[in-house]
Amino acid sequence: MKLGLLLGFWGEDGPPPRLLETVREAETLGYESVWTSEASGSDALTPLAWVGAHTATMRLGTSIMHMAARAPAATAMAALSLDYYSPYRDAHYRAALAEGAARPGARAAEADFEIVATVPLIVDEDVETAAGRLRGLFARFIGGMGPRGRNFHYDAFARMGYEEVATRVRDLWLEGRAQESAAAVPTAMIEQVALIGPAPKIRDELVEWRRSLLTTLLVHVTPEPAVLRQVAELVLGG
Repeated sequence: MKLGLLLGFWGEDGPPPRLLETVREAETLGYESVWTSEASGSDALTPLAWVGAHTATMRLGTSIMHMAARAPAATAMAALSLDYYSPYRDAHYRAALAEGAARPGARAAEADFEIVATVPLIVDEDVETAAGRLRGLFARFIGGMGPRGRNFHYDAFARMGYEEVATRVRDLWLEGRAQESAAAVPTAMIEQVALIGPAPKIRDELVEWRRSLLTTLLVHVTPEPAVLRQVAELVLGG
């Protein structure tokens, strides 16, 4: 089983502290890949390019990209540019970059990017109008869980039998009650999709995870090198 480092995305507070040190430590410990995402806040491609410039062996991957936010040609050019400046990485690099590219629901696309997701984007505004829209987007891009009409995370947990819980968590979040929303998530639900808890518990549960179709575990970025080392010992050490 391989290990990857999940950087996710960040909002107005900026990236986690000592992020580059953490990524380099993970590479030294044998983490095979590093992943970024985007929802509202930082984009997926810029941090990935920055990390790629400071690492030598880790595969670069985007977990979620807003396809409605950029034309296919722009996405392709960005991917090719990243690939061009990473010639030292193995042949699997392009596949890692392409995995997980996702199109948000139409409501999310309209809310975040002021476009209709089901039709081609036609740019006919002048520069000042476009700049004004961008300024508005920058002001709004701070966190979020997605609309009630379509939400990937909600749908996934609903299919797992947690629809009632997922509905409560979503509604509390959308009402601005973030702490109550987090408190409404049961530990049992988290354990269905993640390894959490002390090292002995994780070591025991890894046995079942190794029997699954899973090939890579993603560790959410942490500024503590000791945690990265401990996970590497548990997973990569057998």
